[in-house]
Amino acid sequence: MEKATLTGLAEQRMGSMSDKERRRHKGGAASPNDPERRRAAESMAHDELSLVPASLEPMSIDATRAMLHELHVHQIELEMQNDELRRTHMELEIERTRYFDLYDQAPVGYVTLSSEGLILQANLTAAALLAVPRTELLKQRISRFIHVEDQDAYYLMRQRLLHFEEPQSCELRMLRSDGALAWMQLAATLTRAEGSAPTLRVTLGDVTERRQDQEDLRIAATAFEAQEGILVTDANNVILRVNRAFTKATGYSAHEVVGKTPAMLKSARHDKGFYAGMWKSLKSTGSWQGDLWNRRKSGEEFPEHLSITVVKDERGRVTHYVGYLVDATNSLLQEQQRLLNEAAHRDMLVREVHHRIKNNLQGILGILRKFANKHPETAEPMHHAISQVQTISVIHGLQGRRVASPVLLCELVRAIAREIEGLWQTPITLDMPAQWQAHVISEDESVPIALVLNELVLNAVKHGGQSHGGVGITIQAGQAPGGVQVRMVNQGQFAHDGNASALNRSGLHLISALMPSRGAHILREQRGRDVVTVLELEAPVISQNL
Repeated sequence: MEKATLTGLAEQRMGSMSDKERRRHKGGAASPNDPERRRAAESMAHDELSLVPASLEPMSIDATRAMLHELHVHQIELEMQNDELRRTHMELEIERTRYFDLYDQAPVGYVTLSSEGLILQANLTAAALLAVPRTELLKQRISRFIHVEDQDAYYLMRQRLLHFEEPQSCELRMLRSDGALAWMQLAATLTRAEGSAPTLRVTLGDVTERRQDQEDLRIAATAFEAQEGILVTDANNVILRVNRAFTKATGYSAHEVVGKTPAMLKSARHDKGFYAGMWKSLKSTGSWQGDLWNRRKSGEEFPEHLSITVVKDERGRVTHYVGYLVDATNSLLQEQQRLLNEAAHRDMLVREVHHRIKNNLQGILGILRKFANKHPETAEPMHHAISQVQTISVIHGLQGRRVASPVLLCELVRAIAREIEGLWQTPITLDMPAQWQAHVISEDESVPIALVLNELVLNAVKHGGQSHGGVGITIQAGQAPGGVQVRMVNQGQFAHDGNASALNRSGLHLISALMPSRGAHILREQRGRDVVTVLELEAPVISQNL
């Protein structure tokens, strides 16, 4: 009875406590030396004692023990309650820390906007993305940070979100406080709390790098389909990809070359050493470029300019080879046409020069003939000079006939013989095999050889030919392979004490001076009444006209 009365009084007292007192009573996490708590406890104890009836009979020992037990149990319950409150407080702190990690330290920015676009809340990531302190973001319009050209995209997203109340997203450029632009992906949802205006929850993700990568890929894709052919191989030189310009140049479609090696394009124009040099350059410098011939699918060989670049990973290992080829067929044709045009222009100028020289020489010849006719006592030296000038005129006439005209030995001998025959009124016969292989006189030696021939024929005419009925000239094969002999025969006598003295006695000093150092020599001999003079010519003075 007494125990129940005391317990009831305690419960009555707890029930009559105000909320403030109850919270204070349950605040077991506070310090045991808290003065406020002590005063509250003393006040509660005094109030409880005042509720005890004055007529309460003294309690027995058992009743006292029971009451003390009850109080002890109640005390333990309070302590357990305090422990539970402390655990709840700790869990709340843990959750608060976790919220901080999940919200403020999130990899994306979080902002809460009013329906008008004012920033109500923002996490630290959003502040870092915009390079603005978080406190300065609040109450700012988010449109302030959006690039002027992307404002319409933002307003459209917001209007669609408010109208359809479905998640919306867009990508736009935002301005950082340092003036830099960054591409952001905005993803927004709408929330409506009862009795309050709707709010927009928006995430911000920096996609600048991804957008740049996409731009680079677009540029690379455009460049890949450029005018020049491109092929990409792996480290084993197996073709992985080609572009349209490659298929156009080679005639092979992509599926016909992928999985194969570029060796399928090889022509027979380059030996192993050429390709060995190519690979040596690739390994030592990481690139190679040059001109080569490849083979189309049709079997046609074509010239191309090829550049190869080695692609390596971060460890320096070769991962790919990229080849850039340009079909040089048109360039080659254009170059050939340019060379032909240049040659034609040069030949036209050369012919014009030879023609003018010949005309001038003919004018000189006319002057010399008039002088010889006017002064008969000078006829012989004048005719000699006329013959030499005429020979040079013949050379220019032969060289100026047509494009790239070589001076043929047989034609030169024939022209000189005809000029001397007409000038000295002495018959000259020319004998040459019907199936004769024409020979070309070296351009550098054409004038000297022409003058040598002129002097030899003229000497044959002057020293017996004119007085004994003429001179015979025969062109025949020489003793050396590819050599030619010009044999001249006339009646007469010459000294027998060696070629040098014979030449000097015959007045042929000019021949000695004009003879090439190699590829030409003269033999003279007396055969009965005839003097035989042989001019032996061989390379490099002459060559066969192929």
